[in-house]
Amino acid sequence: MYLELEHLKKHYGDKAVVQDLSLTLEKGQLLCILGSSGCGKTTTLNMIGGFLTPDSGRILLDGQDITALPPERRPVSTVFQSYSLFPHMTVLENVVYGLKFRGVRRAQAREKGMRYLEMVGLAEYANAPIFEISGGQQQRVALARALIVEPKLCLLDEPFSNLDASLRFRMREELKKLQRDLGMTMVFVTHDQEEALHLADRIVIMEQGVLVQNDTPMLVDMHLHALPHSTDSFITLEQIVDCARARGLDGVCITDHDNMGLREYAADFSRRTGFPVFVGIEFFSLQGDITAYGIHDYPDHRVSAQAFIDLVNAQGGFCSACHPFRNNNRGLEENLGNVQGLHGVEVLNGSTTMEANRTALQWCRRLGLQPIGSSDAHVTKQVGKYATWLPQRVETVEELAALLRSQPVLPAMWNGSGYDVVESF
Repeated sequence: MYLELEHLKKHYGDKAVVQDLSLTLEKGQLLCILGSSGCGKTTTLNMIGGFLTPDSGRILLDGQDITALPPERRPVSTVFQSYSLFPHMTVLENVVYGLKFRGVRRAQAREKGMRYLEMVGLAEYANAPIFEISGGQQQRVALARALIVEPKLCLLDEPFSNLDASLRFRMREELKKLQRDLGMTMVFVTHDQEEALHLADRIVIMEQGVLVQNDTPMLVDMHLHALPHSTDSFITLEQIVDCARARGLDGVCITDHDNMGLREYAADFSRRTGFPVFVGIEFFSLQGDITAYGIHDYPDHRVSAQAFIDLVNAQGGFCSACHPFRNNNRGLEENLGNVQGLHGVEVLNGSTTMEANRTALQWCRRLGLQPIGSSDAHVTKQVGKYATWLPQRVETVEELAALLRSQPVLPAMWNGSGYDVVESF
């Protein structure tokens, strides 16, 4: 492992702030430490950065024990909530400040500084005084300054907390792209669950100094159709999985029309290949189509949407409205607000126009339901167009249904090289 924390402890007087914390992080991953104020997340970050000394335990980075190294000798950069920029310096001078301690000549430092300012979209402000640029721009300067020294690890302590909502969302997207493009290993501290969902390759949740959850998120295409049980499909399960793996998905849900006949074969396939295949159903109710997961029984004839939803809930399953506003389709539409017990809405469906998807998103938010992303694929090129981001891995369809009912998820869309987790589109 690239970063290893081994049994870290930290006390302030009689209070245990961090209690026997152990975790690992692979190179190139972004880890979010999530928790409320006082849970120990910032203390953990400060121990990694060298600003606090643990009472016991070790910190290893790329095989080196850095526990006793002072901050200036660690191959680590930190972006603080306050940015900590020098007000008497220009934007470029702030960015290149750390290079002068590494023996970089002025001309080389300036050239490198301009490259990093271009990365964060601030090249035109190179000579501007810090106090003349906005808070969001200052945050980008702080990030460029942290990255320019090419640290082995970048630490970020709630860096977007002082920004307004729209700017905070934009900065998340920019940070994730930059991290992905540079292959940078990062540890990001936040109390914002949505922020963690957007950014993380790994999520750690802390409570009162204790690690209570340590999970790897999961991207799943929640709605696909396979031969031979969907007669309007042109793809087999094997072809679906090949396409899903090629796009970096972690699992798929087969939701054939009024049918769960693939269950046994899919379970065996998953065991043989190690790739999770969950089998649900797309049920044609009298008021519109509904996908369901984690159920073992379903009607053999048309019933009302409410009757089917009640059946799903009685079995502890999860159900969502499929493409509710697609043209010339069996969608719940105006019935979406009339049924009780629905859990989610497909806000990104691959067979639906973006306008209809936006309408679905508005209804989803209005009703407080889970936003689901899915391809609704019937041919290979559609597989993985949209997906759903889950905060932790699951192995069975029952676990999937339980997670969907209890934890927030977000839709994601394929961008040509990876997935962007989105709140709006």
